[in-house]
Amino acid sequence: MRHIIYPYNIYSQSAKALSNGLKGVRVYPNKNYTPRLGDVVINWGMSQCPKWHTKMKSKGLRYLNTHIATGNSSNKIKAFKLMRAAGVNIPQVTTSLDTAKDWGKAFIGRTIISGHGGAGCFYYKKDAVNFEEGIKFCTEYIRKTAEYRVHVFNGKIIDVQEKRKRLNLPEEFKVNFQVRNHEMGWVFCRENVNADQKVVDEAQKAVKALKLDFGAVDVVWNKVRGAYILEVNTSPGLEGTTLENYVNAFKKYLEVA
Repeated sequence: MRHIIYPYNIYSQSAKALSNGLKGVRVYPNKNYTPRLGDVVINWGMSQCPKWHTKMKSKGLRYLNTHIATGNSSNKIKAFKLMRAAGVNIPQVTTSLDTAKDWGKAFIGRTIISGHGGAGCFYYKKDAVNFEEGIKFCTEYIRKTAEYRVHVFNGKIIDVQEKRKRLNLPEEFKVNFQVRNHEMGWVFCRENVNADQKVVDEAQKAVKALKLDFGAVDVVWNKVRGAYILEVNTSPGLEGTTLENYVNAFKKYLEVA
């Protein structure tokens, strides 16, 4: 059985590391790849249909994360609709800036529909009057006690990380507590992480709702309101223990499949 890694980007270091760990082969949309019976394609964040897709179907071969499910996950508007329909706990969402203003509460305006890691996200207080141009949709801002990334594979949790403020930041560095990404002063940690069971449950529901085989789910936790899903990443950054957990999960799956 060959392990075929199909990455969204030829330069993806995580896809390369995963391929090395599995001793797999990386292929791209237009590369001359001839599927063989028994091949399993691990789709690493690619929503584009490969030209060899029809050959895959004719041979009855398997994908882990189809390009359709991956595309739905990367499109935030589609993803939120699918998750809401499946009963996943998500913030209020609207494609109308005026509607978001009428909520009478803080919200996040997004200029990028398929961005990850906080790209194109802008925080607005409930009384804001100045807005970025090109806002495509808005989500209710959920005040958070903590924020997690929960890695789900084949319905099971393989890793849980918590976003925490980076240590030893320069005094002049202004940490953004609303949009928590690396550029804003936050890193993923796994030491002494004690996520509530609701965080884990909602993450599993989100991956299932999007018909994914695996995904890294960003979840915010509010002590009063509970767990809310922000997004599901189908090509998360992998290194150290997280990389090892993914490699082991894929190996175990492929051995039994």
